Amino acid sequence: MKKVLIILLAATFGMAGNAMAFHDGGVANCEGCHTMHNSQDGAQNAVNGAGTIGNGPSKFLTKGSDPSSTCLNCHKGTPGGYHILTDGTGYAVTKSPGGDFFWLKSTTHYTGEHGFNSMADNHGHNVIAADYSLGQDGTLTTGPSDGTKAYAAADLGCNSCHDPHGKVGTGTGATRENSFAIEGSGSKNAELQGVSAGNYVLLGDAGYDGGQQATWGTTFDAAAPIAQTNRKLQTTDHADYLSGMSEWCANCHTGFAQATADVTGGSLTGLTGGTAHTHPAGAGATLTNVADFYNKYQATGEFAASAADSYDILVPFERASGTAADLDTASTTGPAATDQVMCLSCHHAHASGFNNIGRWDFEASLLAESPIFITANGGLGEAAGKAAYYDMLDSSDAGVWVSGYNAEQRSLCNKCHLQD
Repeated sequence: MKKVLIILLAATFGMAGNAMAFHDGGVANCEGCHTMHNSQDGAQNAVNGAGTIGNGPSKFLTKGSDPSSTCLNCHKGTPGGYHILTDGTGYAVTKSPGGDFFWLKSTTHYTGEHGFNSMADNHGHNVIAADYSLGQDGTLTTGPSDGTKAYAAADLGCNSCHDPHGKVGTGTGATRENSFAIEGSGSKNAELQGVSAGNYVLLGDAGYDGGQQATWGTTFDAAAPIAQTNRKLQTTDHADYLSGMSEWCANCHTGFAQATADVTGGSLTGLTGGTAHTHPAGAGATLTNVADFYNKYQATGEFAASAADSYDILVPFERASGTAADLDTASTTGPAATDQVMCLSCHHAHASGFNNIGRWDFEASLLAESPIFITANGGLGEAAGKAAYYDMLDSSDAGVWVSGYNAEQRSLCNKCHLQD
């Protein structure tokens, strides 16, 4: 009788788990992404009738014609927590930590003074999703790196970075006992709490094969970063990072992440760890006295912020001075001297409205004059600019500058470097 009761309780809790988010607690249900026979109630099961026969990019019987299309079957839609490809109508795009892949379809040709081109395929990682008209990078054949690793642009997909099955560990294909892909809907790395292993937003762990792309022929060296997000729009909340983000990016972008920096007098100097002249990022790239600059800077010519309320969602950092328990997606507190700059301090991970996946327009003297704001001569207009700046900047209404920005706001590099 006791055995029967235990079985019934287990079944009850098992059914209760079905109400959780799709990826919660480990790999999702297999039929969410795969189809055994491409048939459901007498109709084709795969989106767009995608060929799921056992060869080619959909050899794994996926419901999309390639891995990214399979992901976007759920992750495309109106702006919301887990949608990462929206149609941009009225420039209502998802303001997620990674950015919206919509920008991969948006080119800005500004033909005014000095001219300006912001090509669509320079706006983000060009994941290939044939069912949703996302194609290979038209310029780069491999991901930018120092040549020691070269991920082919023709292979790039969501599964290049995200492990759809949530495997964790240090060996190829390893799965740790008691591991969870995502801890609750917060996507918080379960390892943060010293419990079991888990990957932040399903990012591939050390040993991950980058989506089984034979042309790459290598695996990830660095483990998934430690961070937390609750999927809310980043205008009201934000991802909070602890450590490992830059090292993880360097799994593919070798030569970019530099581990050591000496920060003096407001300038990042003494760069070591590589021959490329790249901005320091990652472990050892501590902010030191720059943290004080960050905490005082509010906007161009304005120094009214304090550490308690200086956090800027367009210029995040790693809270390396704290612990996992200190991560807080609603925190407004700025950095400590031992916190770190990271790749995502300046770039989004998926896509943005600017060249080089910038969080802001690196090529504009005044942010309000970013060509994206200009409707004439090939610009996209005010709504597009506001969306690209996550509603933190509105160039047409100088009387209402959200988050303390003003009409003369210059590059957000100044949040750390104080050159204006």
